[in-house]
Amino acid sequence: MKQVTIIYNVALEPRVLGCLSHCGVDAYTKIPVAHGVGHASEPHMGTHIWPGENRIIFSVVDEEKIPHIMESLRKIKQRFPEEGLKVIVSPVEELL
Repeated sequence: MKQVTIIYNVALEPRVLGCLSHCGVDAYTKIPVAHGVGHASEPHMGTHIWPGENRIIFSVVDEEKIPHIMESLRKIKQRFPEEGLKVIVSPVEELL
C-alpha cells in the first residue's frame, strides 16, 4: 500500500478528481483549503494580494495503481504547468 498526497491549485479540481476516478481511486480525504508558496507558481494565500487557494487530497491505494495515477497526473501538470500540482507517494507501514 502507498499513500498518495496531491497538492493542487483549485483550478485543477475537475481534472484531478477525474484522474482519480479514471484510475479507480474511490476513497480519499480532501482538505478543501490550503495556502502555500511553491517554486513554480505564485503564492496561493487566499488574500487580495495573493489570491488563490490550493487543495490537498490523501488516499491510500494499492501499489499497482501508482504508475497509472502518476502518469495521469503528469499529463495534467504538463498541460497546466503554471497552476501548481505536487504529488508525494509514501509507503504505508500500517493502516487501521
